[in-house]
Amino acid sequence: MLELVKEVQSEHGVRKTYYNKDKKVFVKVFDWVNDEFYRSHIKIMEKYYRGVLVDHKKDDSSMQFTYIKIKGVNSKTVVNNNEMLTKLYYFVLKELNRTWPYYHSDWAVSNILYNEVTDKFYLIDWTTIEKGASKAECLSKINRDLREGFGEKLWANWIVTDEATKIMRGEYLV
Repeated sequence: MLELVKEVQSEHGVRKTYYNKDKKVFVKVFDWVNDEFYRSHIKIMEKYYRGVLVDHKKDDSSMQFTYIKIKGVNSKTVVNNNEMLTKLYYFVLKELNRTWPYYHSDWAVSNILYNEVTDKFYLIDWTTIEKGASKAECLSKINRDLREGFGEKLWANWIVTDEATKIMRGEYLV
């Protein structure tokens, strides 16, 4: 049984996200079709997130993608100090470099999960993967999204640390 968990209106139409509790999958249904997006999204997922996209289909008026559920909690619940924010930032930079020239484009804290068992972060909501911005533009968007998501106080405390300074200067090892 599908449960509606999110509905988003865009310039193209409506995207609804459902969760199937029995199969433990998320199903994203678009009430519009973009053949180029459909084909490229499948290729990108197969290349960078193999095994996450488990089904896809389209017809003349809609397209649908089915993704496995990634185990974890919203990163906001665990990123509450400089050490965890640094760890998350390294993860985001690693993902940006790993998938470049494609990038996630929506680094909201709700799209970054943390799995305590694996002690790793994971990106979700891959329908926002894009190509075209520079890395500098991506980093600027990452900074805005993370500052907004974790709050000005945590961000301000973290941004002045030696580790954050090195990261922002590009002195990080990813």
